[in-house]
Amino acid sequence: MGFLFSRDEVMPTWWTVDPEVPILIGWAGGAQAQRLSSLNTSILVCQAVHSLAHIFQKPPIEIEQQLEDAYTYDWRADPFARGSYSYALVGGADAMEQLAQPVAETLYFAGEATNSEGHAGTVHGAIATGKRAAQQIIARVSQSP
Repeated sequence: MGFLFSRDEVMPTWWTVDPEVPILIGWAGGAQAQRLSSLNTSILVCQAVHSLAHIFQKPPIEIEQQLEDAYTYDWRADPFARGSYSYALVGGADAMEQLAQPVAETLYFAGEATNSEGHAGTVHGAIATGKRAAQQIIARVSQSP
């Protein structure tokens, strides 16, 4: 399994880092993420277990028995991410390219929100745009007298 999308209200999206690695990541965004961020870790993990039980039509105890550990992270509260993922609204197909434009050849932008190569909202989109911005800066500096 790579991605699992469900209609579950609590945790609708799940994915694995690698099918060979026993790690399963649950994700909720938008208003649901805001609601979940107010829960303490044990309640959030319990709700995630019940979400998986619902999705796989298994008793929650069966999911709990396979759980070795759980970790939660609130991207909204992270002062460096402030919500993490980006996406373009309807009519915003060129927004990523616009966000990536340097200002006065002195201010360069990177981050997954500036990736127009199909990786917006991803870590590798952030890394790729960091490299792009670094190359732009290097090119600019090498042109300076």
